[in-house]
Amino acid sequence: MNELGMSYLDWLRWIVGRSGTVLSDGEAVELFEKPFVPILEMDKNRAIDGLVLRDIYKAETGKDAGINGRCTMLEMMIALARHMFDIMDGWGTVGEADNTIGRWFHEMLDNVAKPRERSSWDSYRWDDALERVLNREYKPNGEGGFFPRTDDSTDQRKVEIWDQMNGYLVDWY
Repeated sequence: MNELGMSYLDWLRWIVGRSGTVLSDGEAVELFEKPFVPILEMDKNRAIDGLVLRDIYKAETGKDAGINGRCTMLEMMIALARHMFDIMDGWGTVGEADNTIGRWFHEMLDNVAKPRERSSWDSYRWDDALERVLNREYKPNGEGGFFPRTDDSTDQRKVEIWDQMNGYLVDWY
C-alpha cells in the first residue's frame, strides 16, 4: 500500500476509534484489503456509500485517498455505521455518549465475531468471517452476520443490508 493509501487507512481508523475502542492494525488491514462484493442488487448502494468516504477524505484533508477500485469491507462498514449514527441521533434509548460511529462499527464486528474470539489477532482470522458475511452464510435470523434479529421470521440472508440494519435497530433500540 502506498503512503497515500496508508494515510487514508489511518483516517478511517480514526473515525471508528473515537469511541475508545481501537481497531487493531491487523483487523484494519484485513478489512481494508477485502473488497465488498454485493450479492443483492440494492446492496450496491452500500458500496457506493463506502466509496463516498474517499471523497469526504479528500474534502477534509485535501489529499487523494490513494486507492482505486472496489469499495472495501472497511469502507462499507464505516459508511453503514455513519448511517446508524445518523438514524439513532435523538433516540431516547441511546445516549449521546453511546451514539458514535465507532460504537456502531464495533457492534457490527462484535456481531460477526464475539470480542473474546477476537482478543488475540493470531487466534482469529477475519477472512473466514468476512466470507461468511459476503456470501450470506449466516443463520436465517442473521446470527453470524452484522445484524442478528430477535423477532423476525424473514430469512435475513435474502434481505438487503440496509433493511437488515433498520430491522436490527428497531429490535434492539
